[in-house]
Amino acid sequence: MSLDETLGELGFGNSELRDLIEMHAELPDLWDLAHGAWEDCSGPSRFKDEAAQQELVAGIRQLTPRPVVGVGRFTSPDVMVRQVKSGTLDLIGCARPSIADPYLPRKIDEGREVTLLTPATYVSQWSDNTLEQAAIHARLVELGVDIVLNRALSRIEQGRVSSECVFSGQAGSMQADAVVMVASRVGNDALWQALGARENEWQGKGIKSIKLIGDAQSPAPIAWATYAGHRYARELDNPDIGDALPFRREVAQLRDD
Repeated sequence: MSLDETLGELGFGNSELRDLIEMHAELPDLWDLAHGAWEDCSGPSRFKDEAAQQELVAGIRQLTPRPVVGVGRFTSPDVMVRQVKSGTLDLIGCARPSIADPYLPRKIDEGREVTLLTPATYVSQWSDNTLEQAAIHARLVELGVDIVLNRALSRIEQGRVSSECVFSGQAGSMQADAVVMVASRVGNDALWQALGARENEWQGKGIKSIKLIGDAQSPAPIAWATYAGHRYARELDNPDIGDALPFRREVAQLRDD
């Protein structure tokens, strides 16, 4: 349920939510609370403070005997523990914090020239699906980063970078002391490889098989990693179906009688 969704006359405030919870305190199995629209609730930790919903959720736990689940862009285990020990929340829903170049602020602080060049139409184009794109672009502009869109890197030379327009092919170049490539990430399957090399020990340890899933196989958005874990749990101990779809896809058709 939304902690606060002020949309003029059609919205409701946090106090009204508290009245609702108190009136129906024992009705649900648990109360899952979030803040307003998706942008408010799921904004990345780079732009939303940790425990950002503290003021909205504080005291609700005392209105119901049912467990209260909350979110709030948590990145620190200590902050999460305090939320539970203080009685603010019973459970916390959290996803992996975003990981960016840890040296970028230092580079800008030192006055280095930083230019982001991308063949995409938008900065961090995929993040439009995670509600971060506009905030990421704005933050880079605030930090003084020059943004060059719709250009593909074509050549890296000593002190210079060449690029081409993705639409016209028009060539251009710029000076550069260093180049940091932001490309596809590689999965870390070292543990899977090490266990596979010790297959002769499996039987004695009660291990029947091992499977590589999620980010260890191929780094991807959190939704894909969640799906991979869910699928593995459902298919555990079943025959391997390979690349076949693990679900039936129904396609509705209209028939003219």
